[in-house]
Amino acid sequence: MCGELDEDAETGGELFRRFLLAAHGALHHRQAHRRPLEPYDGPIPAGELHAYMDGLFADLLHACIADAERTDETNRYRVLSAQAAVFARMAGFLAGHLSPDQDPLHMALDALLDGYAAKDRLDGSHHHHD
Repeated sequence: MCGELDEDAETGGELFRRFLLAAHGALHHRQAHRRPLEPYDGPIPAGELHAYMDGLFADLLHACIADAERTDETNRYRVLSAQAAVFARMAGFLAGHLSPDQDPLHMALDALLDGYAAKDRLDGSHHHHD
């Protein structure tokens, strides 16, 4: 029994280390921090919206890393798992308030699957702005 707990802790620790490696790679390719959106009379330019989205992603990822690293090593993977559940819930909540004409469920699932596939892309160079 004790060996199983040690093995789980080692597996969680290794998974968290791999997450950190991928997260730092993803952050390397994004703006350091989110810039507030400027007010526009018309549609927000695509480049501005993409920069905002990259910055928001970076801010949230920085917060996830910082929060997990404030815990001891045995809890970091557990915190990471909880964060994934929170962001999935947030994606569903936001998508649920979009117009059905925009196919929000499909959009949210595409983003979720793209983020999930990023674990295999350490270079972080492929990302979508939907």
